[in-house]
Amino acid sequence: MSGSSSNKKFGKQRTGTGKRYTDNFLGFVDIDLSERDRSELEVFVTPGQVDIEAFLVQIIEDGYKFSLSGDFEHNSLIATMTGKAEGCENKGFALSGRGPDAHSAMIVLWYKHTVLANWGKWTDQAAEPGAQLPLWR
Repeated sequence: MSGSSSNKKFGKQRTGTGKRYTDNFLGFVDIDLSERDRSELEVFVTPGQVDIEAFLVQIIEDGYKFSLSGDFEHNSLIATMTGKAEGCENKGFALSGRGPDAHSAMIVLWYKHTVLANWGKWTDQAAEPGAQLPLWR
């Protein structure tokens, strides 16, 4: 996701008001997938290779919010986790994975969080600010 401020390294903060508004959101972190990463994902996306249920339980216990939504413009689904709890290392940031179906989107998110970021700070693995989020196919 591109940011409009040259002073910020990641994401774009929301501005607004209302019941659902929060000024604690720091933006999306873009972790690019290399060709090697995409090749590895082909193995992991096979059902049974990753225990997605255990992953989801763990990230929720670690203080993340999880959501799954459709990106109808790009004919894909997006799995997103956002750091919410005080002790969460990625508090205020969101990370997403895209795929042609829910399982694939969750696997991409799992891969970015567990393999590339090693359950740590996403900003340590992030692409350059302004890079477009890649679509995984």
